[in-house]
Amino acid sequence: MKKITPRLQFSWSYVILIASCVCFLIYKYDREHPKAEWNTSPDNVVISSNVFGEIDYGYIPDFRVWGDGRIVWVEHDQDFTRKVYEGYLSQNQLKEIIEQFVDAGYYKWFGNKNSSPVNISIGLLNSYKQDSFDTNGKISKLAEYLESGAGVDAKEFIPTVGYLYVFPIKKTAYKNTNVIPVQWAGNKYESSFENFERTFPSGKEISDDELDFVWQIVNHSPFIKLDDKIYWIALEIPQITY
Repeated sequence: MKKITPRLQFSWSYVILIASCVCFLIYKYDREHPKAEWNTSPDNVVISSNVFGEIDYGYIPDFRVWGDGRIVWVEHDQDFTRKVYEGYLSQNQLKEIIEQFVDAGYYKWFGNKNSSPVNISIGLLNSYKQDSFDTNGKISKLAEYLESGAGVDAKEFIPTVGYLYVFPIKKTAYKNTNVIPVQWAGNKYESSFENFERTFPSGKEISDDELDFVWQIVNHSPFIKLDDKIYWIALEIPQITY
């Protein structure tokens, strides 16, 4: 009797399935391992810390890095006085930091109960992601590294232009808070804030001595006193605050 050898049935469905799996794995790898390439413009923010929920006018992120390597970060003294510093990373240093985020799994999905209320955004040429991170993981360590200036030569940040906002404290969320206001120099700058919101709905541009005076105030306490009235003030600085 002649033996019959079974033939394997060729099926396009298997080919399509395998090809789909391969394509998905390639896509997943590329998504989780983007190239560390970015817009090197000094106006382009590459890495930034962000917070969930509402923020006040004049909020400065814990750290922010621009395409040319400029880094600005915030530190606080024991009395909560804010100090802002700046410095520069080389392009190779910035690339290394981005690659460390990739190696730490920043671009992988994760669900963790210990995620931080602060999140990080990274904008590359072919990828953008904003996400929270594990407070006990490698990404947290990288965030702490950036929060301390990433080892650059630091100098104190001094703004050259800003936009002043003033609100009566009774119109803010601090209306029932006990605050210690700073006396406003009404004899030197604005002598009244009665119609300030209406006159300067987009903030009043200030510079030079007035800017230095306001900068010192907002870094210590956002509350001022003028004519026995208490106000909450904020200072917006282009590219620094949001």
